[in-house]
Amino acid sequence: MGRITYNKPSEGSFTIPGVKLPHRDKNGIYTFEIMENLSEPMNYNQIQEHNIKKYEAGNPIIGSAKDLLSAFHRALQLKDKDFNNFVYNEFRKRNWFNVATGFIWNPEGKKDMVVDYEGLKGIKGQEDLEQIFEGNYVGPNSWLNYLNNEKIFRDFTGQTKNQLEKISQVMNKTSGFLWRFNSNPNTSEKRQARLVGDSVRLDFDANRGLFNYNPGFRVLVKKQN
Repeated sequence: MGRITYNKPSEGSFTIPGVKLPHRDKNGIYTFEIMENLSEPMNYNQIQEHNIKKYEAGNPIIGSAKDLLSAFHRALQLKDKDFNNFVYNEFRKRNWFNVATGFIWNPEGKKDMVVDYEGLKGIKGQEDLEQIFEGNYVGPNSWLNYLNNEKIFRDFTGQTKNQLEKISQVMNKTSGFLWRFNSNPNTSEKRQARLVGDSVRLDFDANRGLFNYNPGFRVLVKKQN
């Protein structure tokens, strides 16, 4: 005779509906599933390899700064304390989180670049996710409230300065801070972006070395409309 078996879920996740991603689709609305288990620590190149393999199979990938922070912003609108506490606790437990976003800092006269999801293009049956944004992003390291250049916020995080500060205050219980190149390098410099949450501030970091090993938030993103 047969018997009924209980299949325990492999892992928990948070489903966030109604996320706007204008960098992907101006009018698109998306649902995010953010996995409770983060990735293993990886550096920039390992994230690329990991994401290509997982994306081909339709599995969760390490999210870009824009995608993650857009989901965080939506979570604030939904006022979900469980998710906000999950993010806060991860910041306190681990501090450093790599994202699927890189920066290319260029010599004076040549625009800098933000690269999201490098390598995630031309994959059969999947939307191209690789995107490149250009601008002059060099400037001071500073608390967000003292900065006025909205372009780096939009191109790096997909948020306004005020939205980032709200995310910082609710999900890290501190103010936010931007790290970047303070002057143009003599030759092009490629760097890893990451989020760093501790009891002092939430860093939006655009200038870490490519060989920094940190975990990342894993996401599945589906379009609602």
